[in-house]
Amino acid sequence: MMQRLSKSQIQGNGVLEMVSHAAVLSQENVTTTIFLLDVKQVLNTGSRQMATSV
Repeated sequence: MMQRLSKSQIQGNGVLEMVSHAAVLSQENVTTTIFLLDVKQVLNTGSRQMATSV
């Protein structure tokens, strides 16, 4: 099942700030986590980093 991550789950974690949804799939002894990126947030984060590095 795909779930939207709450602000409290992603706040303060640079990588997770770019994620909008996550799913955990389990089959037998294998667990896989899938993250969906929030493209708008990725672009905003990238432009902020570029602005502070100049």
